[in-house]
Amino acid sequence: METVSGAGGGSAGEKTGGISGSTIKLIAVAAMLVDHTAAVIIARLLVERGYSAAYWGGESQLAVWMERNGVLYYTYEVMRGIGRLGFPVFCFLLVEGFRKTRNLKKYAMRLGIFALVSEVPFNLALAGRVWEPRYQNVYFTLFLGLLVLCAYGFFGKKKIPDP
Repeated sequence: METVSGAGGGSAGEKTGGISGSTIKLIAVAAMLVDHTAAVIIARLLVERGYSAAYWGGESQLAVWMERNGVLYYTYEVMRGIGRLGFPVFCFLLVEGFRKTRNLKKYAMRLGIFALVSEVPFNLALAGRVWEPRYQNVYFTLFLGLLVLCAYGFFGKKKIPDP
C-alpha cells in the first residue's frame, strides 16, 4: 500500500516515507478497541460500584465514592479519550478509499454490509439487546459519509482533488 506522508513530493506509487495506510488502520482499530473495552466492561463496573447514585447524591457522596473508585473512573475517562482518536482516522481512511478505489459501488456495498452485520454485536455489547434505536454503530455514519462524497462527486462531476 502506498504510504501517507505529511511532506509533499513523490510521484504516484513512489514511497515517500511516512506511515502506511495499513498502519494507520491498525492505530484506528486499536483506539476503537480501547474505547469499546471501556464502554462495555469498565462502564459496567462503574455502574455496579454505584457511580450513578454517588453522582446524583451530591458532592460529599461523590467525593467518598471517588476515593474508593477514582482509579477506575479515571481509567474509563482516559480509555474513552483514546478511543475518540479512532473516528477521525476512520474518516480520513474513508476519504482516501473514496479517492483511490477502482469500484466505488463495491466499496460502498462492502461498507454498508459491514455496518449491517456489525450492528447486532454492537447493540448486544453496549445496550444488552439486539436492537437499540437510539444509536447505531459508527459504520453507518461512515457509510452515510461515503454516500455524501459520492453525491459530491456525481453532482460536482469530480472526485476530491489530490493535494
